[in-house]
Amino acid sequence: MHQWGLANESGWIPENDIVIGPNSTSPNNVDFTIYINSYANPWIKTISFSKRHNFKISIKTVNSNDTEYSRVEFSIYDLTVNRQYTNQYALPATQTMDSADIALEKAYGTDEPRPGPVLEWRTVSSFHVYDQHGQIVDLARSGVVMEWMTPGVQTAYYHDFKPLHGVENAQGNFSMTRFSPESSYPPHP
Repeated sequence: MHQWGLANESGWIPENDIVIGPNSTSPNNVDFTIYINSYANPWIKTISFSKRHNFKISIKTVNSNDTEYSRVEFSIYDLTVNRQYTNQYALPATQTMDSADIALEKAYGTDEPRPGPVLEWRTVSSFHVYDQHGQIVDLARSGVVMEWMTPGVQTAYYHDFKPLHGVENAQGNFSMTRFSPESSYPPHP
């Protein structure tokens, strides 16, 4: 999950993320890593949980004024065992929020077969975005679907919107997977 800031005068774009990936030492765990690209070492902290659990994650601006914020709060909540990690980080410079997204990303190794594991659906439920002023965002009106093309890999995705706090299409359920370009588009999970 990414929270993006507006580009500064030199074109640099602030990025604050929670990156979810496999744990390199325990196949039964998944790692949640906090990433802030405005830090000299952007990979801030990694927390491991059981991959069989359900989670709620959030990235929130803190110390916001009309247009800028100076801190970011990251929260990872393991719903299965009622365990939470929440921490705030001061930013080296103020940022202005531009957008937020979820992504299914995969960095393929040189000799790694493509598309790799297929039809392993990754689902994000109840995804919603508040703007810097605390207003809920209509995802259908402001959202876009982007796909970075990788040779030998196709991406399938489905989304379903519903209202939240009186705003139409403010909350979405998203499912994403990879499949072979020679295959037909997979059915909705």
